[in-house]
Amino acid sequence: MRIGFATLATALSVCALFAGQDDLYRYTRSLRTGDRVRYELRQRTEGASGEVVAIAGLSVEGEPIAEKVRWLSLATNGNEPRPINLPTYDLFANPRSVLRQLPSADADLTGIITDFYTFFFAASPLAGITEVSARGATYIRPEVVTGDWSDGSLFPLGQDHLRVTLRLRSLDSTSATFTTTFAPPTERTWTMHRPWMEPSVCGSQPNNFQMVRRQGAQFIAIWGCEEFSIETDVERATGRILRADMNNALRWHVRACQDEALTQCIDAPAINRARAASLRVVP
Repeated sequence: MRIGFATLATALSVCALFAGQDDLYRYTRSLRTGDRVRYELRQRTEGASGEVVAIAGLSVEGEPIAEKVRWLSLATNGNEPRPINLPTYDLFANPRSVLRQLPSADADLTGIITDFYTFFFAASPLAGITEVSARGATYIRPEVVTGDWSDGSLFPLGQDHLRVTLRLRSLDSTSATFTTTFAPPTERTWTMHRPWMEPSVCGSQPNNFQMVRRQGAQFIAIWGCEEFSIETDVERATGRILRADMNNALRWHVRACQDEALTQCIDAPAINRARAASLRVVP
């Protein structure tokens, strides 16, 4: 069967249109009341046995509509999952306000909530995802991002300070893949909690991590640098995260202190460690 020239030209034009659509992608997040999705978040730390596995439900509700997070279960080191008793909260609420609702003395729960927020921040307009639309396009966020998980209880202090770069790595007809990197700023832009935390732990890079954690009657001070990258697959039609993987490098100095003012301390072994976390849609 012969194909007429006009028919062939029309077909080629349609193909060209779809090819053009595949070559460019402008991120939008489509939210409809009643939309629900469930995610599994896994964490693994070098040198630690087992992993942390948590399940969260994300639903679109309210007026104006927003994405609400409800944590469903948490399992550690191969143990049976346990339910999480935590009020539902807005996904893009300030993480500090969310952490103040946490049960005390639950570091695993604090870790999964901050990682979950970080996964969604990495693929959001806050990080610059709307600034890239072609394969290979890169955006450097002009403002340094400060994460804060201080809760006044388990973590009297918890902060990191990061420069964010986002790149659109690849596109196909249904999904877009982004790489978001979080690295120490090249210049010192904040003050560390104590003067002895100021000398760089990582060569010429300024320290960008500081944390004080209550441990029984003692306080553990941890400071130094961290950097991580997140690769994310986003569904083009909805802007929903389909898959995300995080690789995290930590280089820390540690002191064990008898008082919260950190005046009576002894040095503890330094920590050089890798972490990995993943996020997946589950039924």
